[in-house]
Amino acid sequence: MVEATLRTERHIKLLVGPGSLEKLPSIAEELRPSKVLVVADRVLEETWIPKVQGLLEEADLKAGVVMLQGGEPAKTLGTLVGLWRMMIELRLTRDSLVVGLGGGSILDVAGFAASTYMRGCRLLNIPTTLLAQADAAIGGKTGVNLEGKNIIGTFYHPDAVLIDPKLLETLPEPAYRHGFSEIVKHAVLSGEDALRLLEESVEALRARDLEALGRVVEMSVSTKLGIVLSDPYERGKRVLLNYGHTVAHALERVLNYTISHGEAVAIGIHVENLVASRVTGFPKAEVERIRTLLEELGLPTRPPLPPARLLPHMELDKKFLGGQPRLPLPVKPGRFKIVSLEWGELKQCLETLET
Repeated sequence: MVEATLRTERHIKLLVGPGSLEKLPSIAEELRPSKVLVVADRVLEETWIPKVQGLLEEADLKAGVVMLQGGEPAKTLGTLVGLWRMMIELRLTRDSLVVGLGGGSILDVAGFAASTYMRGCRLLNIPTTLLAQADAAIGGKTGVNLEGKNIIGTFYHPDAVLIDPKLLETLPEPAYRHGFSEIVKHAVLSGEDALRLLEESVEALRARDLEALGRVVEMSVSTKLGIVLSDPYERGKRVLLNYGHTVAHALERVLNYTISHGEAVAIGIHVENLVASRVTGFPKAEVERIRTLLEELGLPTRPPLPPARLLPHMELDKKFLGGQPRLPLPVKPGRFKIVSLEWGELKQCLETLET
């Protein structure tokens, strides 16, 4: 069990590893909520929703359940209004608990609802996808889409997060593979040891070995948590977590979200590594090394359209300052530089990339 205290008013209990879900009754008893609402992906109706309800009943809590379609379609203002109305109908109060159960999109919208209902009620995240376990469940970002990705959102840290690799057993193969993009991102941010751990674990990870999954998820969570602890509200260092995401978010938008977030991030990592090879001197050997790792984990790296066509879709990037492109680019594994570019410079770079 890992416990972390952020520089906020909230204490967060973070449990990572097989069996973490079984701790739900004791966590619920500690939080002592007046009522509970589970916001879940509807694909979990026959698997993890009944399990979570049963565990809450062990703590003498009967939970209401709202099931949503997973993925980006969940992240709309209409979904939020529906959740707020349900929270009012159930007479939730500020000491009530919202449980987000699903992938990153479900956690984003459940967290947003919890952060805004009566100016904030309690929140517990139970991620059921690899991408959410490695990234989305921690860090306190919530949001919905409006014109661009996560344009409307809040920082709202959950009271607890339960990250149990056993929940991945029912995850469809494509969704499982797509989660590795965020793990690769965190490995490059962390450095050589983390990259080697991933490279040595490829076969075990493809086979969904729980021990290997536990190791790489713990590495990923530790890397992100270290950055978040130093910069909870993204005033500085936390922009590093946007590595690969400037291209990824633009790609998602231009393709109308027909590409998964994990696929987009994998392509974004490769394209931004190529930009880094021009701008920061990131070695071409490392570019190819990371590309090989992504592809061995079953992820795409070649963009489906010329990268320069993404430029108009980058204008709403939340990490840009004063309308100026700002990218965290690797210098070497474990060392990054936050680079501000002129639009013309970025355009020229993207137009001449050989992907």
